[in-house]
Amino acid sequence: MLRILNIVSYLITILFLSNILIALIFFPFEKKLRENFGSIPFNDKIIKVIGVENKKELRKFIYHTYAGSYYDYDEFVGWKERKVKSKYFNVDQNGRFVLERPSKCKRNVYIYGSSITFGYLSKDQNTIASFLQKILIRNNYKNLCVYNHGRANFDSFRENLLLKKHIINENLNQGDFVIFLDGSTELLPSSLIAKFKNDLKYQSNNFYNNFFYSFLQFLKSTPLIRFYEIIESKLINKKSNLKVIHKNKIDNLIQDKKKLFSKNLEMRKNLCSNYNLNCFTFIEPNGYA
Repeated sequence: MLRILNIVSYLITILFLSNILIALIFFPFEKKLRENFGSIPFNDKIIKVIGVENKKELRKFIYHTYAGSYYDYDEFVGWKERKVKSKYFNVDQNGRFVLERPSKCKRNVYIYGSSITFGYLSKDQNTIASFLQKILIRNNYKNLCVYNHGRANFDSFRENLLLKKHIINENLNQGDFVIFLDGSTELLPSSLIAKFKNDLKYQSNNFYNNFFYSFLQFLKSTPLIRFYEIIESKLINKKSNLKVIHKNKIDNLIQDKKKLFSKNLEMRKNLCSNYNLNCFTFIEPNGYA
C-alpha cells in the first residue's frame, strides 16, 4: 500500500513540475505558437475563397477569428465578440469593423444577424456589411453609415433584444435603417447556450457534482493540456460525426421554430413602427434554414 502511495505521489509531483515547466516556457509565447503553428483545417478551394493564401498570415487570421476572439458578457442580451485588432479581423465597440464607413452620417444602417452576418472566416473587407457600405458609397449614398452587429449564435429573439438595447441607449435615431439576416440559427442549437446550461447544471449543493465538474475545468486549463491541444490540432485531423435525427422530430422542431420566429417578427414590427425605424428582414439562403 505504501509503495502505491509513493508511486502516486511521484506521479503527482512529476505532473505538477511539468506543468510549471511548460507554463514558464510555453505561456509567454502561447499566442505566437498558436498564430504561427496552429492548424489550417481547410482545403485549397476554401483558402482561396477566404483570400489569405499566405500560410503564416492565414494561421494568424484563424487564430484571431476563433481562438483569439472569444466573448464578453453583454448586459440584457448575453454576449458579444471580444475586441480584437489584427490585419484582417477587427472588432471594436461598434461591432465588426466596416470598411469605408464615413466618420459621420445623417442616417445609420444597423445590420443584425448571426455569425454569417458577423463574418467569421471573412476578412473585414468581405463581410456583408462592408460590401453594403461599398455599394452605398459607389451609388452616392455617402450619408449612410453601416454597422455590423452580427453575433455568433444569435437568433431572431436575441436580435430583438439587441435592437431594444440600442433603442434604449439611443444608438438609433428615427428614420434609421435596420436590416435583419435570419435563418441559420433559428433551427440550430446554440453552442454557447449549451455551455451555459452545462455550467448551471453542475452548480448545485451536491459536492460530487461541483467537485468533478470544477476539477475537469481545472484540468482543461492546465499548461500541459493546453500544450497538448496545440500539438493535437496540428497533427490530427478530426472528423466530425453528424448526428442523425428522425424526420418526425425535425418536422416538429421546424413547426415550433416557425411559431417562435413569427412572434419575434411581430414584436420586431411593433418596435420598428413605434420608434419610426425602417426595418427589413431577410432569410439567409441556407439549406438547413
